[in-house]
Amino acid sequence: MLGLLHRHRTSSIACDAGASGARLCQVRANGASRTICEALSLNVSIRNDGPAGFPTIDTARVARTVANGDFSGRELCLVLSPPLVRFTPLHMPPAVLNQSQSRIESAIKLEVSRGQREPGEDTEVRWWRLPRAVGQQPNIMAVSLPTEAAMACHTQLASVGLQLKRVDVAPCALARAARVLSASPETDVCGILDLGAKQTTLTMVVEGTPVYVRELPLTGPKWTNAIADSLHISPEMAETVKRRAGITGGSASPHEAEGELTDERLPSVLFSVLRQPLEALVQEIVDCFSYVFRSNHDMHSGRLWLAGGGAKLPGLCDYLEVTCGMSVRPLARSAVSGENAKIDTRCEFDAESAACFGAALLDAEGT
Repeated sequence: MLGLLHRHRTSSIACDAGASGARLCQVRANGASRTICEALSLNVSIRNDGPAGFPTIDTARVARTVANGDFSGRELCLVLSPPLVRFTPLHMPPAVLNQSQSRIESAIKLEVSRGQREPGEDTEVRWWRLPRAVGQQPNIMAVSLPTEAAMACHTQLASVGLQLKRVDVAPCALARAARVLSASPETDVCGILDLGAKQTTLTMVVEGTPVYVRELPLTGPKWTNAIADSLHISPEMAETVKRRAGITGGSASPHEAEGELTDERLPSVLFSVLRQPLEALVQEIVDCFSYVFRSNHDMHSGRLWLAGGGAKLPGLCDYLEVTCGMSVRPLARSAVSGENAKIDTRCEFDAESAACFGAALLDAEGT
């Protein structure tokens, strides 16, 4: 009887509140299969004027969407991304890790609080052990957020009848989504490039576990502004041009940005405009992979997943695959063949909703 009760498990409603809006997702597990019960995207107003810069969401509209959608229950998992949450790799001596759980947590919390603006007792900290750590390498990854901000999120949702069950972090949620799509997560070094509207984050994953999280200064809006300045158009029009044309095709010299632009010439002109930030992005990716490979000598193959709205930029996957010398794909269900995917075919998601799916997946798996 107990086994039957655990066969069907429905997740809380994952809510990923990003700069461009909010995404909601709920997943049901039935044995080894995963089914998305409901997934919606909302163009809601999100301001970063809450405690510690945390988002203030139009919770009333979220509550109406939950009530009108095909969701079960009113428990939410809120997905947060850096820099709203902070990742800190630590090296903790074996003598510390051999103590009781409460003593380990106190020691980790003390280390995380060093150099932070918030006192340790006002910070929520979670942590996990890093695989393959040897010598003086970091053996713990800690993630923290201000307690005040977490309580403010709880209050916002409670005011409209929603219960904050837990907080998840986008790098971990994306690693979960990548793990179920990867054919060999135990042997590959995996990178997940989350190209959000205001923040770009690269998460390095070994054996399914995030081992390094790096915030990058290379963001989509900066690329859009560079295009607007070069083509003498508004940022709104530059964003439309960027999403439509992408960076496919050969490069063009900077002076070709002047005069009339045809649809055929536009991708090469955009590539020329964005060449410098693209090359900087490639260098960041290569450096992060090299760092992880140096600590994992027996792992020689790597793959890069692209998540977030920026993953949809035409030509970006092909460019990164050629320049980085590894497999590069959008972190999306449609991008993986059925025989390699470990999830049900009814569980489709795109790169922009991958973090939301990964957050819901944790509850559905009951881990």
